[in-house]
This record gives sequence, C-alpha cells and structure tokens, in this order.
Amino acid sequence: KYLNSSESPIFSKSRELYGLYQARIHSRTMDYVLVVEGYMDVVALHQAGFTKVVATLGTATTPEHLQILARTTNTIVFCFDGDNAG
Repeated sequence: KYLNSSESPIFSKSRELYGLYQARIHSRTMDYVLVVEGYMDVVALHQAGFTKVVATLGTATTPEHLQILARTTNTIVFCFDGDNAG
C-alpha cells in the first residue's frame, strides 16, 4: 500500500509499522523487535527466519512509531542502512 501512496486520514506512513501484524502472528513472545527501513528488508529477513521484524516504510522513526513499539516489546533494535538517510 505505501508505495507511491499519498498521506490520507486513513493511511499515514508516520503511524504504520509494516510487518507488525505478521510479527505478532509468528512470534508468541515479542522479547525484541528489529526495526528496518523498508518493506523488502522485512520480507527478506522473514524469509531468512527472522520474524520479529518491522519497517518504518521509508520514513523517519516518529514518536508514534516508538509508542507502538514500546507497547509491543521492551527491547527495540534499529538496523538501518549505513547511508545518510539511514
């Protein structure tokens, strides 16, 4: 949904964490969450067996993202690219 999607009252990238629903389904306990930049990072990591992964959909991490993550787990691990955007 987020590719080339404009912001709207229904969809806001700054409030969505791609893969959170799937992470909760595949992991009984959320002792940590790995936060990556894009949805393809989530897909690749999930295929490799890492199921506690979410993405910020190419946006900067927002206070809303952090609130959602804090309600999900006590340990948040950020794994962003080494470029300036990351």
